[in-house]
Amino acid sequence: MTVGLLFVIGISACYGARNAQAGLVHEACDILGYRLLPVLSRKEQPNVLYSPHSLSSLMGMVYAGAGGGTKKELFRTLGYKEARVAEDEILELHKAHNERLRQITNSTVSSANAGALKKGLRILPTYRTSLKESFDAELFTVDFKKKGEAAVRTINDWVGTHTRGLIPELFDKPLPPDTQMVVLNAVYFKGLWVTEFQQVRDQATPLLQ
Repeated sequence: MTVGLLFVIGISACYGARNAQAGLVHEACDILGYRLLPVLSRKEQPNVLYSPHSLSSLMGMVYAGAGGGTKKELFRTLGYKEARVAEDEILELHKAHNERLRQITNSTVSSANAGALKKGLRILPTYRTSLKESFDAELFTVDFKKKGEAAVRTINDWVGTHTRGLIPELFDKPLPPDTQMVVLNAVYFKGLWVTEFQQVRDQATPLLQ
């Protein structure tokens, strides 16, 4: 089974104390996922597929640059408070959580983060460091104002690369020229079924919803 997921705006395993702590972020992922399920399931589509890990990573990058009331609201909404994650440990635990993903050997799992910055935008050095060290985020500059189509093409190329071609296009037209930053997370998963389907039992039958 191969899945490509991309989000704009879990996997459970413990390997020592560091990864046990990273499990707190996993718990926060679950809380966020359950909170969003009723909202996403109200859409017209009969099936919903989303990744709490992706959402948590994406919004974790937003949290890293937030302050004041916004940061407090994100702390609550993203499940950190309910999971009893200390505010001063969030970024370090996200780093450990991402490292734990890379330790999985029985399937192919990759999670990539990025930030497309408006040309000329200056972000705080501490924020840039947090994105790179805690989320291993790739940062690149695009010109949303004068080269909107090229900016979208650059973002779409990143998406296609990190979903291994499963999502070749995220945006089909230029973004608003006053866009400051696009934060991205992409997940690629390929794994084997514990019990594989036996093709000899394949037969045509009506599909009932």
